[in-house]
Amino acid sequence: MGSASSTAECEHIQIDESYIAHVKPDPGPSRLGEFLMWIALKLGPTEQLSNLKEPLPPTKFAVMSDGTRIAYVVKGSGNPVILMPGASCDKSYYFRYGLSAMLVQSGFQVICLDGLAHCESDAPTDWKYYLQKPRAAGVVRVMDAEGIQTAHMIGYSMGSWTICAVAQFFPDRILSAIIGGWSPGVSRPALLAGISTETWIKVFKSTVVGNMEWYKESMATGFGHVLMMFYRDVHGQEEALVALNVPVV
Repeated sequence: MGSASSTAECEHIQIDESYIAHVKPDPGPSRLGEFLMWIALKLGPTEQLSNLKEPLPPTKFAVMSDGTRIAYVVKGSGNPVILMPGASCDKSYYFRYGLSAMLVQSGFQVICLDGLAHCESDAPTDWKYYLQKPRAAGVVRVMDAEGIQTAHMIGYSMGSWTICAVAQFFPDRILSAIIGGWSPGVSRPALLAGISTETWIKVFKSTVVGNMEWYKESMATGFGHVLMMFYRDVHGQEEALVALNVPVV
């Protein structure tokens, strides 16, 4: 295998018309989607966010060339495993449900990220920051900051979407991938994409008690872009996973 793609290769990302040609247009508001979320809100909490099983390691920041910061934590030593949580969840997620501790005890190094517009990571307002290629480049930046050439990757929902993006644009950085809560290349229905960011935040907060306590109003625009990209930008994901010459589950 040749040398892994470097930060320098992903720092100057060209997001031109040829790149965004596959990105679907904003579907606009969805009254039916809003009604379905209203029902979800009326049903009340369905889950209690688990308490941290151990103290969270100190936060580190990987900084892109334009100054955008990506927050992450590191625990343990050994072969690296990058854990990417779903939308509305922060880097503490895998420390709450035991996976991080299990991996560290098994001799792995764990790296957990905050996605853009989540917790301590920055929340740019330009929608192009939330496309697959720049999101994948952010993961590579974290890896380079830690001196990691390749890593195992585990994700759920938004985290899995991000792993698919890494597979598409930086496949040589992946040792193996576990994709949970996401169907690669399948858009979220426009019905859901048309639900307002404000409504989604209410649902995330109400259905999981203790969720999104880190949220600030200044994140609203960026968080909305995160949710929208589940619908707008899924091109090439399935093909990228199939092409990986590593284990994928």
